[in-house]
Amino acid sequence: KNSITDACLSVVAQTFMDSCSTSEHKLGKDSPSNKLLYAKDIPNYKNWVERYYSDISRMPAISDQDMSAYLAEQSRLHLSQFNSMSALHEIYSYITKYKDEV
Repeated sequence: KNSITDACLSVVAQTFMDSCSTSEHKLGKDSPSNKLLYAKDIPNYKNWVERYYSDISRMPAISDQDMSAYLAEQSRLHLSQFNSMSALHEIYSYITKYKDEV
C-alpha cells in the first residue's frame, strides 16, 4: 500500500478501535487529528457496537459441533479466496512488532 492509503486505513482502524473501546477518551486541542476527525461520530458507533453484542447475547446458543460444521463449510466455500501464506506472514509481522505486548 502506498502512504496515502496507509494513512487512510490508519484513520479507519483508529475509529474502529475507539468505537469498540469501553473506555472514554478525552480529546483536546493537542489530540491527534486522526482521533478528532471522527470524534463526534464515535458515540453513535459505540451504540451500534453495544447493540450488536446485545443482539448476539440474545441469540440462542449453538453447539460446538454445529459451530465446527459451519466453520468447515465456510472454509470450503472460500478456499480459493484465502491465501494461507499471506495470512501467516501478516500474523508473523504483527507478532514480531508487538511481541512484548503479546
